Amino acid sequence: MWLWRLWPARLDERLTDEHRDAARRESFAALRGLLDLLPRVPWIDALDVGRAADDKARQLRLACDLGLAIPPTLITADPAAAREFFVAHGQVVAKLQTPLRQSMHGGGLPTRLLRRDDLDALAGLRHCPMIFQRYVPKAMELRIAWIDGQALVGALDGAACGVDWRYECSASWQPHSLPEPVHRRLAALMARLGLRQGAIDMIVTPSGEYVFLEVNPTGEWMMLEKELGLPISDALAAALLRLANESQREASER
Repeated sequence: MWLWRLWPARLDERLTDEHRDAARRESFAALRGLLDLLPRVPWIDALDVGRAADDKARQLRLACDLGLAIPPTLITADPAAAREFFVAHGQVVAKLQTPLRQSMHGGGLPTRLLRRDDLDALAGLRHCPMIFQRYVPKAMELRIAWIDGQALVGALDGAACGVDWRYECSASWQPHSLPEPVHRRLAALMARLGLRQGAIDMIVTPSGEYVFLEVNPTGEWMMLEKELGLPISDALAAALLRLANESQREASER
């Protein structure tokens, strides 16, 4: 089984908010229950594994434990704490912990630089905690398609990809190879998260440091395959076949 993405249920617009919430919960519970009827089928990746791995705070904690560089980070609903973080670090970006939309360009909220004018408009933060991170200068920004131990990497020129390359980018993707120590630490991170697939975002600073930002368990990578010819689909198919063969061998041994 390849689990790419679960889309929200399509509900009748005439339903009340209360009934819509109930219908959405019940639809997801039914689908989750059906998927659980396949316990011996190998997955890339199982639903609960992906949902647990999508915790951004957990990702940063594990990455730091494994020796990956991360930006100084604050997750808070306290406007005063956000202001103090801004004063301490100067350039700060703000982003959500979860996407507003499934699509990469689907009208979500981009990562953006926090401006001094924004500091007086943070009262709404108490309703919706956000991630604040010290801005990391970019020589390159990387999107890494991780497939069962393989890292297929695209790089963007940091001067041309803005704060959030998904929304402001004039650069073209270029192939890139990770240094072996970075690859090894990412492999350890993905193993700790239980993920065989994921789209990892990193920044390479002007001094050459690799800084981990996050991993999206079902993140986009097709642009890397289209523009660079990276064999991501082939790697995914090969990984699924390996898992299927391993599962068959284990079943025959039982």
